Amino acid sequence: EVVYDAVSREIASRTKIIDLPADERVQLCGELATDAAVSTWSSDWDLGRTIASPMAQALAKSKGAGSVLVPVVRTTDECGDTGCVEKSVDVGLFLFSADGVLLWKGAAHEGATGDGVSNATAAQLAKGLVAEIPADLTTRTP
Repeated sequence: EVVYDAVSREIASRTKIIDLPADERVQLCGELATDAAVSTWSSDWDLGRTIASPMAQALAKSKGAGSVLVPVVRTTDECGDTGCVEKSVDVGLFLFSADGVLLWKGAAHEGATGDGVSNATAAQLAKGLVAEIPADLTTRTP
């Protein structure tokens, strides 16, 4: 959650966010952020693109967007008597054109010790990854 919030803030500082209803977010996360999907994206981008491209295209069409930036945040949590902490996090950003063409992709991984991923670490991870998006592409993203 700490990393998701940091990524959302950083993306919002660079482009317009389309807020999706909770059921649409759950559906997208269920399809894009599974271990199998993330592993596929990591090892075979061409195949990974076939997973996300149709969803990005449908989303762009339904929202009237020129492009869609899809953030995927996957954490490994450690839980105990006092609750759960994020012990490691993988973040992927995927920018698709309105017709589903993958324009750019980026990924980052951060491990943590002790109390998990801190707010400062999450903010730095998000800032660094979003900064990698080429400026000419973000100006086309609504």
